[in-house]
Amino acid sequence: MHSYDLKGITVLFPFPAYNCQLNLMKKMISSLQSGQNALLESPTGTGKTLCLLCATLAWKEAYVARRQLEEALLKGLKAEDGSKQELLQRLTIAVSNNPRENFMNEPPKIFYASRTHSQLTQAVGELRNTAYRPNVCVLGSREQMCINEEVLRAPPLSRGNLCKQKISRKACEFHNGLENARTHVNLNLANTMMDIEDLVKFGQTHRACPYFLSREEIAKADIIFLPYNYLIDPYTRKAQGIDVKNAILIFDEGHNLESSCGEATSFEISTTDLSVCLHEAQQCISVASSPGYVEKDASAEDFAILRALIQKFRDELLAIPLSKDNDLIKPGEFIFQLFSNISVTFDNVDSLLKVIDSAMDLIAEVSHQQRRSTKMALNGFQTALKTVFREGYGEKAFEMAAICKSYKVHVSSQFPTRPVRDAWGKPLEVEEARTLSFWCFNSGIAMKDLVERGARSVILASGTLVGS
Repeated sequence: MHSYDLKGITVLFPFPAYNCQLNLMKKMISSLQSGQNALLESPTGTGKTLCLLCATLAWKEAYVARRQLEEALLKGLKAEDGSKQELLQRLTIAVSNNPRENFMNEPPKIFYASRTHSQLTQAVGELRNTAYRPNVCVLGSREQMCINEEVLRAPPLSRGNLCKQKISRKACEFHNGLENARTHVNLNLANTMMDIEDLVKFGQTHRACPYFLSREEIAKADIIFLPYNYLIDPYTRKAQGIDVKNAILIFDEGHNLESSCGEATSFEISTTDLSVCLHEAQQCISVASSPGYVEKDASAEDFAILRALIQKFRDELLAIPLSKDNDLIKPGEFIFQLFSNISVTFDNVDSLLKVIDSAMDLIAEVSHQQRRSTKMALNGFQTALKTVFREGYGEKAFEMAAICKSYKVHVSSQFPTRPVRDAWGKPLEVEEARTLSFWCFNSGIAMKDLVERGARSVILASGTLVGS
C-alpha cells in the first residue's frame, strides 16, 4: 500500500496515485472536514470510485481516532483538580481544530449510492482492493434478494406483498431461519464485504433470508452501498430504517442523479389504471365480507371507502375540461385541488396508504392461492399519493407554494389500443382514457430533503458533470 498525507489525513492507496487522483482525494477530504457539499468531476478511467472510498474511509478513521482522544482527554480533565474555567479553556483548545465537530457525536455513517446494482457490486469490489476493512452493508430489494422459490414464482409486483404475507404467518422458512442462523453461524457479515450475489449465496447455504440479513447490518455498518432511490425516496428511507442525519452521502455516477430525482418526484396514472384499481378494491371488499375472512389491518368497510375515493378521483379526472387538443396543463398546486376534492389531505393520507397496503397484501395472497397473475394497479395509485404527499411536505406547508412552482400537472385524453384486464385477468370495458401526469422539473426537491434531514455532506461524483 502507498501512503499519502492529504489535508492532514493519512490515506492508504493500493497503487501509486496520479496527481488527478491525489487532487480528487484532497477535494473529498476538504468537503468532509468542513461538512460541506461538493460536486467532484474526474474523467472515466481515473479510478474515481477507488479515490472516493479511500479518501472517505481514511477521513473517518482519523475522525474516530480524534474522537477517542478527545473522550480520553475529557475523562482525564474530569479526574484532575482545577477550576471549571480552566477545564472549559482546555476543552475549547481540544476541539479548536474543527469547531463544527462535537466529540460526543457518533461517527458519521457513509452511504454510497449508484444507479444500478452492477455499479454497486463494482464499488464493493474496489473496496476489497484497499487496505480498509470497514463494516459493510449492501441493500437491495426483496425482488433481488428473495430466495423463497414460491415467492419468486409470483409476478414481480406481487412478490413484496406475498413476502410480507408469508412472514406474518411465519410461513417463510428462510425468514424463520434467521434466528437459527444467528445462533449457529458466525453472522459477522458486516466485515466480510459481501455484495448482493454473495449475500444471496450465503442465505441459500445457511437457509436464512438475505434481505433481512442485510437490513440487520445497517445499524453496525460503517459504509452502506445502496441504489439512488433508497436515499432520495423518503418512504423507502423510512421503510429501510435509513437515517441520514450526520451522514456522508456519496452519489457516484452523479450525471444520472438528475433523472433519478425527477422520476422519484413525478408520476403518471390513467383512468384505465384507476378502473383496474376499482376492481381490485371491489375484490378486496368481497373477500373481506366473506365469513372466513380474519380481519387484520383493514376491514371490508375500509376497502369500500378506498373504492369510493378511487371512483371519485376517476370521475374528477374525466370531468376536467380539456383544450381542443385534448389536453390541459396546470400549475403544480392543481394536484392538491384534485385530491382535496376527494377529501385526501396531508392529515389523512397516512391512513389511506395503510389501507392500500392491506389491499395489496390481500390481493397478493388471494392471487397466489388461485395461481393467477396480478397487475396490482393499486401500487400505481399508492405511488401517486406518496409523490404528491411526500413525507416532510406537510411539516412545512408554508413552503408548498415554492415547491409547487417546480411542478406541472398535465391531463391528456386518449383511447386504449389494447384490452384492459383486472388483477384476476378478467377483461374490462373501458372507453375514454385520461392520463394524469405530475411532473417535477427541479431535481433539487429530492436533494433538499436530504440536506434538511441533517446530512453532513452530500457528494456528487461523476466523469461528466459539466453540462449535466
